[in-house]
Amino acid sequence: MRVACIFPVVFSMLLLGCRTEPAPVGKDSDEVSFWRGHTILPEGDSIPALNARANDLTNSQAGRAEAVFILFAHYVRPGASAAEMHQVLTDTSWLRETKLYDIRMVGGWIPIEFADTVFCIHLFPADKDKGWSPWVIYFRSSGKGVEESREGIREEQELSFLRGESTEDTPRLLEFALCFPNSKNPHGLPGRIERFSRQGVHVYEEQ
Repeated sequence: MRVACIFPVVFSMLLLGCRTEPAPVGKDSDEVSFWRGHTILPEGDSIPALNARANDLTNSQAGRAEAVFILFAHYVRPGASAAEMHQVLTDTSWLRETKLYDIRMVGGWIPIEFADTVFCIHLFPADKDKGWSPWVIYFRSSGKGVEESREGIREEQELSFLRGESTEDTPRLLEFALCFPNSKNPHGLPGRIERFSRQGVHVYEEQ
């Protein structure tokens, strides 16, 4: 049984990765209804314009992160291959300014299923925050990944997938969750969470 958080010790991520599950939006107890949610993000600009916003160094952290969130919420589909990801994330230069890590064990709740290969990415952390950002994406890819002792190899493989560098045995994006900043305490627990899978969108209210 996997019972410990052994991914990099970033305090705020431990808060997010080891917490009780928030209540889904709505009072209907039928689990199926929870997958009928909708993103709060407007579709806004075109794919090229959103990629440009994400890469604009003069833009704010929130502005750049929101552009990435919109690309995922409106254009990325669960089940996407690397080639299909590249049709949406056409210029992933912004990935160099993120913190991505592989989650191999958890000791609590995370907003996607803990199976296959799971990663977490912090968008555009400020230097003073040492890799932490209030804008977070969790995602799960098909396959078990490689059990390699060399640090960072699975992370580099996942970055290659997000960059659209297709291989013969390329994985697929099974699901992802967009974790918004907490409106009352940006450095505290996350706010609204939107989980996207082939079942639909599952929304968790801000706690």
